Formats: sequence, C-alpha cells, structure tokens
Amino acid sequence: MEETFITTAAIIVAGPFIPYFGLVAVIFGFFSWLTGAAIARNWRPIWSLFAYIALLAAAARFLFWGLYEGQLWSVQGSMTDYLILLTLSALSYRIRLVRAFAQQYPWLYRRYLCIFIRPVEKDDE
Repeated sequence: MEETFITTAAIIVAGPFIPYFGLVAVIFGFFSWLTGAAIARNWRPIWSLFAYIALLAAAARFLFWGLYEGQLWSVQGSMTDYLILLTLSALSYRIRLVRAFAQQYPWLYRRYLCIFIRPVEKDDE
C-alpha cells in the first residue's frame, strides 16, 4: 500500500516524492506563506498573489530539476507546485487580512475562526 502511494505521488510530482515534499511544501511553502502575508499587510488585492506564486512555483520546479533530477517541463508537476503554493499563500493572505481588519477597525469587526470577520454587535461591546 505504501509503495503504491509513493509511486503514485512520484508520478504526480514528476520526480522523487520525499525531496519534493521537503523542497516544495516546506521550504517554498514557507516562502509562499510569507508572500501572502506581505501582500495582505500592504493591502494589495488577492489577484496579485497569482503572479508572485507563479514565479515561486517556477523557481521551485527549477530547483527540483537541478537538485533531484525531477522533470523540468512537467505540466502536471508544475501545476501541483503552483496549487500547493497558492493554497498556502491564500490562507496566509486571508489570516493576515482578517487580523488587519480586526486591529484597524475594532469598532466594526471581530475575528471569527482566524479566517473570517464578523460585524460587531451591540452585545459584544
């Protein structure tokens, strides 16, 4: 069962899975988290994440190819990189934006479950 999972994962990421996870999900995931937080901190729209994360995904794919002999021009691997990094950065963006709304406008908004805001009701005060 475990061997089948690793083989399937290696096909999806177009190379060895364990180094891929370390490089893309951990190292470049941290970079994408910081990117999402920085964009939210500067009040930029979320669509600006798409271009920045595309550059990060291209860099991750290039390093994966150079260090671990993965496939450089794999569409499936590149899209996997992009989606993982975009998910992490969008989550970071949302958490940071909600925090900024709640701190800057405390009389209007309250944080709810880290990624949501809700209007302040008279009972909350």
